[in-house]
Amino acid sequence: MILDKHSPFNLIPAIISKEQAISFDLISLSCDFIDQSLKGLKDNLRLFSKESYTKTSPRKIFMYSWSFIDNSFRLYKALETLEIHEKGDLLIPLETIKPFRNTWQHIDSRVPIAVKKDLPILGKISWYYRDKERFQAIALNCGSLQRKISNTIAPHGYEKKRGVYHIQFESFNRPFEQITLDLDVLYSDIKKIIGHLENQLNQIIEKDVRMGLKLKSFPQLRIDLEWV
Repeated sequence: MILDKHSPFNLIPAIISKEQAISFDLISLSCDFIDQSLKGLKDNLRLFSKESYTKTSPRKIFMYSWSFIDNSFRLYKALETLEIHEKGDLLIPLETIKPFRNTWQHIDSRVPIAVKKDLPILGKISWYYRDKERFQAIALNCGSLQRKISNTIAPHGYEKKRGVYHIQFESFNRPFEQITLDLDVLYSDIKKIIGHLENQLNQIIEKDVRMGLKLKSFPQLRIDLEWV
């Protein structure tokens, strides 16, 4: 989970302004959607990998994939509403979502050229799956099922890892070039960004609560970030 029950984004401090409270709500809701989308995606990838075709379908896999991407972009926009010093540096890892979201948003106008260039119009997803018996590398195209399985040797560094991992999603951008997004890395970046903000918010809130500041007298939070 990105947020725990004690996160300042879940337990909105009384000392912040009404505008900031709405931003906190947006961030909290987006994080919940992201968590649920990724959980649904991995559950269905796991079922598909086990050849439980009657329990899942490629459509569900792509539904959760696009939901994960779309809600990650919404989180990116929600974070932009906060009064954060040098937030551009903080949000750089999330900028990789933009071309994916834009393609999905304007898919109707991009289909003709994408077809001519044989691009993954509705997306392509690949992942690794390993259980006690085998390692598999699987790829799916949305709309037209293409399943590729390798039961050979796991890539270096993945020999002992179990379950579903290394989830790669492919689409294309406005210049009609193929682009790839690592969903595991994106989720990890989101957790780092939110965790970084939570730590600083907790420090600011604890300090100002001790000073006895109330809502009406408290200016909008401004967070000086040291993002590396």
